[in-house]
Amino acid sequence: MAVDLLRNNPELRPFVLSNVTLTGTRIGAGAYGSVEEVAISGAICAAKKIHDIFQDRSEIPEAEIRKASTQFVKECQLMSTLRHPHIVQFLGVCFFPGSRLPSLVMERLLTSLHDLLDPEIDPPPPPDAPKPFFPLCLKCSILHNVASGLAYLHERTPPIIHRDLSARNVLLLQQWWPR
Repeated sequence: MAVDLLRNNPELRPFVLSNVTLTGTRIGAGAYGSVEEVAISGAICAAKKIHDIFQDRSEIPEAEIRKASTQFVKECQLMSTLRHPHIVQFLGVCFFPGSRLPSLVMERLLTSLHDLLDPEIDPPPPPDAPKPFFPLCLKCSILHNVASGLAYLHERTPPIIHRDLSARNVLLLQQWWPR
């Protein structure tokens, strides 16, 4: 039901990408879904995929399904308008084979602030090993740029609240430029 509402929604159609393929690399996973690496015409990107368990919820009233579908389309419309050097770029949505719900497709960044602060080294270093050097000027630069991205969201009409800001959700470009 929700799938048909989304697949056939004319307001969602401008955001649907048809040339997206899974690379087989899982970037991360959480309670509601996973983030998968995808390729769009050869360019590596990321797709936020909702867990399949949420696909077939026959006990959910039709009105709630319609409301959730409408909210998803509104979120896509909003994300498509965000343009800021410290906001991850929304590229569109896609429907993967075997999955009835759309996935959000975004630019792919290679690391997070969490990885910079607490790198997972295999094998782990000895307990007395010095931590990697993280200079104050780099900390201030990242903090300033994250604040700039948040200010951009908060200054919109209506304001946008991130609601899930954490070191894992501050993604970094190669030059430690946050998004």
